[in-house]
Amino acid sequence: NIDEKYKIYLYQNVREDELTLYGFKSKEEKSLFLKLIDVKGLGPKMALPIIATNNINDVIEAIRDADLIIMGPGSLYTSIISNFLVKDITRAVWASKAKKMYVCNAMTQPGETDNYSVSDHVKTIFDHVRIEDVDDSKKNFFDAVLVNNFMPRNLAEKYEQAGSLPVEIDITELRRLGIEVVERNLLEDNKQGLVRHSCSKVAKSIYHWYKRKIKR
Repeated sequence: NIDEKYKIYLYQNVREDELTLYGFKSKEEKSLFLKLIDVKGLGPKMALPIIATNNINDVIEAIRDADLIIMGPGSLYTSIISNFLVKDITRAVWASKAKKMYVCNAMTQPGETDNYSVSDHVKTIFDHVRIEDVDDSKKNFFDAVLVNNFMPRNLAEKYEQAGSLPVEIDITELRRLGIEVVERNLLEDNKQGLVRHSCSKVAKSIYHWYKRKIKR
């Protein structure tokens, strides 16, 4: 309706000689955008599609109905933590009685997780999911972490040249955090010489872990 009044919430982004205006239909949408662009490695171009596809109610309902919640694998800050900037989603995961597992990256990411161990990944997630009305002293955000424990020497050397190293599995610190550690060879065989998680190996590892947990 041409006579209807609309309120747009603006954000002005200035970079060198370029000025970009972003418009949002609600304060909540603008607030989420600002939180997303504060995440290391996640700029406005990546934040906008997240907001565009964001239907909080559907996500929360799916979390409530879930028997198993898997986080990862993916970039720690831009693929994992960015989801938990929406506090209603974080709160729903905390409240869920589902079994929860984090699949840690096999390699560090230059400029993002340099020299991070598995426990560093876990602690970083824990730091970002703390909310005022949840007592995190009684339970962890997830029950277990799935990690790759096999790395061919030639691949490790190849990736090291690009500043990427196998993520160290620091068992002692993970146990101190109260996290169950599931170690498996999770890498796929490929002719390109790339370090990639095997979908089938990851799925089988998660399945067997979950099956064992629900029998207890």
